[in-house]
Amino acid sequence: PRSLRGRAFSLLVMYGILIISILLPILSYFKLISLDSKNIIARQILRSFNIRITRNWPDALELVFEEGTFITGRGIGGIGSPQKIFENSLYQPGDNFVVHLLGYFGVVSLISLAYFLIKLSDLQLKNSFPYQIFLTVVFCFVYGLTTSVFEAPIIAFIIGGITQIVFKKNSQQFDSV
Repeated sequence: PRSLRGRAFSLLVMYGILIISILLPILSYFKLISLDSKNIIARQILRSFNIRITRNWPDALELVFEEGTFITGRGIGGIGSPQKIFENSLYQPGDNFVVHLLGYFGVVSLISLAYFLIKLSDLQLKNSFPYQIFLTVVFCFVYGLTTSVFEAPIIAFIIGGITQIVFKKNSQQFDSV
């Protein structure tokens, strides 16, 4: 079994990634961040990420706040690939799982995410949660920094399975994993 210090460090890493995932789109919405660089190599390497920061995330959040509500978002299909079919003129890819959560369900989704993380943290600190599954959650957060994990079928399936595991009432079942 891993030490309490190791489990606490794991949680710190997970929460750090989550805070970055939330702050980057919000800072970009208010035009407080940009990756413009004079260095041509850095500019080429970070071009796609800079497009997300300067255009995709601010435009997607603007869509959510103007065509939806901050509290409830725009609903499922209100952002991302479904818009290509139903609202092509308003299409915004989002390209961040927090942006998608806000787009789908507004602040309500962030409250649900916080509840999920509290449950996950409790299981992790009690050492009653397989570390491999915890690492998968961290992977989903990292992957979700620059894409919608909800539109990637395999990742969405994994998130659904992990959510089901986290909300199981009996955490003792993990001892054999």
